[in-house]
Amino acid sequence: MFVKLQNKLPTVDWSKFKTNIILDQHYSEVRGAGSYFYKVGNITEFLMLHRSIFTIFPTSIAFCEFTGSGLVTPHRDKSDCVAMNLYLNTDDATTIFYDEVNADGTYHVVRDAKPYTTSLSSLVETGRFVAQTNDLYLLNVTEIHGIQKTTATPRTMLTYRWRNHKFNEILNSLKI
Repeated sequence: MFVKLQNKLPTVDWSKFKTNIILDQHYSEVRGAGSYFYKVGNITEFLMLHRSIFTIFPTSIAFCEFTGSGLVTPHRDKSDCVAMNLYLNTDDATTIFYDEVNADGTYHVVRDAKPYTTSLSSLVETGRFVAQTNDLYLLNVTEIHGIQKTTATPRTMLTYRWRNHKFNEILNSLKI
């Protein structure tokens, strides 16, 4: 589940907030590339640009890069429930959401956000989007999702994460 939000954030060079401090990273041997989450710098200035949109403040905020091309394997995020992404360089990559289908044809019910480990053949696409520069999307990252990258150009974004809140709770709390 995802929804495109109206972006009311100021137009600034968001890349100036990226530091060299990596908070988390995931490397794919298959793609020869990875995802990297960097600490946001100049935090006082950064937060001043956001002060009017949150009534529930994110658990974490990071500058994120997805490198390489190919399919970022469908997965559920391990610890976060909801993500709001401000896309900076999209590489025209497609974000794809899936449902898992059981052998009997019924849909698998997700009760928690554990990493996805079943084969791609058990997935049915439920939605997709191609974000453009400065698009703002809210995503339920407890649902199975992946990214189809078409080039090796890094896909960059600011990602705001909530751990203990539901998608609709965050959607209804944003002042956007």
